[in-house]
Amino acid sequence: MPVAEFQKVTLQECMHQQGCPLCQAVWKIDAARFGWYVNDGVLDEETQRDVVRAIGFCAPHALYLSLIEGSDFTWSHLGSCLVYIHVIEYALLPDLERFLQGSGQWLLQPLRRQIFSPLRHLFHHDLCLLCFDHRQHETTYGEQFAQAFSTHEAFRQAYLQADSLCLPHFQQVRSTLAESRWVQMLEGAELHALKQYEQIPSPLSQPDLKRYLFLLYGGETFLWSDLIPRAALRSSEVNPLACLACKEREHEATQMMTALLDHLEETLHWGGNGEQGQLSLCSWHAWWLFKQRTLHSAIISRLEPFLRGTGKEWLSHPGAIERQRQPCQICEWVSEQETRQVERLQHHLHTPEQRVHLCLPHARAALRQSHDEDTRQAVALALLGSVSQVGRRLKGYVHHCTERYQSQMRPEEQVAWFDAIRWFAGSDSAQFLLTSSAARETSGE
Repeated sequence: MPVAEFQKVTLQECMHQQGCPLCQAVWKIDAARFGWYVNDGVLDEETQRDVVRAIGFCAPHALYLSLIEGSDFTWSHLGSCLVYIHVIEYALLPDLERFLQGSGQWLLQPLRRQIFSPLRHLFHHDLCLLCFDHRQHETTYGEQFAQAFSTHEAFRQAYLQADSLCLPHFQQVRSTLAESRWVQMLEGAELHALKQYEQIPSPLSQPDLKRYLFLLYGGETFLWSDLIPRAALRSSEVNPLACLACKEREHEATQMMTALLDHLEETLHWGGNGEQGQLSLCSWHAWWLFKQRTLHSAIISRLEPFLRGTGKEWLSHPGAIERQRQPCQICEWVSEQETRQVERLQHHLHTPEQRVHLCLPHARAALRQSHDEDTRQAVALALLGSVSQVGRRLKGYVHHCTERYQSQMRPEEQVAWFDAIRWFAGSDSAQFLLTSSAARETSGE
């Protein structure tokens, strides 16, 4: 079967499933492709070089890989552990050691020192190969959807009887449709979906909330979250947080959530023109809010008016495709908080008698805002100590693992795997791999 025909058939099959069919199709090919990196890709030299050059994966995709390893795509965590070992041994440790050994001996000007510093590789947090693959898959299937919608009556009828596209994919497809009759038909389906949620009384139930967030912000993360890793750990089984900044965030979790809600309400207050601000989120933080509901019951009740206001705004201006989606407001807020947090921790970094450890995301935050040589040395030392421990424990797992299945993974090896994800992706991502005893028994652990 030709590739284009296979893609069209896949899209039609996804119309029988709940949610945006384009999200479903992209998710399926993403999962198949992502599995490559922890299976055959581990032994492919070119893939290894690319992953090492990118210093691993972004935070959401580090979590997605861990979820794949608890599914039918791959049976063990050996693949991701090998990936992390490669990054540690061939990028992080050599760069950190080279920087610390030559830091006080350089005669270059400060600007050239920054450009040629081994630490410059730590800033490559936007080279995630999985992000590149996802964008490529999304573009391919979006074009295929628009082409099939324009030329195949059966495809159009199947879509009109299925769930509508999420708003991000609706924008993408609408912008590529040439004929106004197909644009109007696509808009009609989208307006119908939005109006259905207008009729649901407050408060939104858990299933309705999930579907509404899926519609407004895309379903990528929601689909990944349906996978339950077989190696999910209880909170009591994991080691204490090593990263100094992560520890502080954990202690202030409740206060930070309150501050976030206050910030969003202030940003989205009713304006002088009588219009309510729109809540702009990425798919990752839409799911993050949904998951936080279990920990902070007030979060959705405070934000639901703004969710409904976002839907009403789209109902009022369905044809405004030139309007750019705003950056995720939680991403921006989190970045600001990280900056302030690292500023507060500067004195700990510069205290020689205090052994400080940092995870990779917080080390990047420290390097972004402080370019002086003392701070770079302190960050390099903090990274070297923590990543050396992570690397040793991962190598211990790989050394003892022959062909054991995931259910036979030893408790200390599960924790080593978890700590690697927590170090590379940050504790905010790794926390979703923790589960209660009851949930673990339900999943067949």
